Amino acid sequence: MITGLLFAAFGGNYLLNNLPATRTPAVTPTVTLKPSTTTATKIPSTRAPTFTPTPGIGSTMVSEKDGMVLVYVPEGEFTMGSNSSSDDEKPEQQVTLDAFWIDQTEITNAMYAKCVAANQCDPLRPTESYTHPDYYGNSEFDDYPVIYVSWNDALAYCTWTGRRLTTEAEWEKAARSTDGRVYPWGDSIDCSFANYWGKDGGCVGDTTAVKSYESGKSIYGAFDMAGNVWEWVSSLYMSYPYDVSDGREDTSSSDARVLRGGSWYAGVSGLRSADRLYYYPTNSGSYIGFRCARSP
Repeated sequence: MITGLLFAAFGGNYLLNNLPATRTPAVTPTVTLKPSTTTATKIPSTRAPTFTPTPGIGSTMVSEKDGMVLVYVPEGEFTMGSNSSSDDEKPEQQVTLDAFWIDQTEITNAMYAKCVAANQCDPLRPTESYTHPDYYGNSEFDDYPVIYVSWNDALAYCTWTGRRLTTEAEWEKAARSTDGRVYPWGDSIDCSFANYWGKDGGCVGDTTAVKSYESGKSIYGAFDMAGNVWEWVSSLYMSYPYDVSDGREDTSSSDARVLRGGSWYAGVSGLRSADRLYYYPTNSGSYIGFRCARSP
């Protein structure tokens, strides 16, 4: 912003002309700078002010560490759990969360490889998928979800990026929104919405590239929150009612952790946004991956 221009006035400066020819050497005039008596003038700025918009549904940001696009989930209340399914989903309850950002996709093979190259993540073993013997490390599958990652691997990766694993409640809200829908896109399902083990023996039969199901993304813009791979969350597997302060976010515990979202190998029920699976933090598999989150 231009605050003003100071105009300096010079006085006492004159030009010597027609000096007598017999006067030598020529005299160089002395120039004296007088203090300015000009008052500084403020000129109105012509530059538009810079505003920081408040994030909302549809807002995105990009992680410098791994290039992941994150989508914004506003603060507020949502319906968590279900009274019409497994006992571990009961009771259905209203949970209020602060705003957060969540990865638009599952972490990919190429992204995870960056963490390994930085010596912040353990190399993966095995490196194949269910039908592809050369999966991780093969550029053909760079944009496919990383698999065979344990909860410990997922935690290390998110920490390296400056993010964190989502809590179980954050994950469910990002998947189902605030209207209690069954799946991220609504209440019905077929192979056009997600990659899962459909009624004909499987939509694909293995992982698919992230962002393959445009019609299946959540209202916040997150892809593959149903199907493709189960996703680790930070929370310990504990009964409801959900209470974030009851110890379920103790990252030092070796007890079982929750996975969400179903996978290419899961049936219809496992793709419901309220469904819960649990494994121990050292477990992994060809149908397990993860995504990260961060607070504003």
